[in-house]
Amino acid sequence: QGVRVVVVDDGQNDVIAQQLCRDAGIPPPLQLSFEFLEPKGLEGGTWASMMLRNGRKLQAALLKP
Repeated sequence: QGVRVVVVDDGQNDVIAQQLCRDAGIPPPLQLSFEFLEPKGLEGGTWASMMLRNGRKLQAALLKP
């Protein structure tokens, strides 16, 4: 109850999460990257910037009405 966001690991099979979101009437799962870095020089290219990027995406998803 009160779930607004379902998070999945980017690149992993999200079939169950997709169905859960449909059943709950919430937006599709939010894909966050926990396993790999983006190419050097891009946002998410270091561990710290990957975590910051994930945090921003999660914050934006949680702030949606």
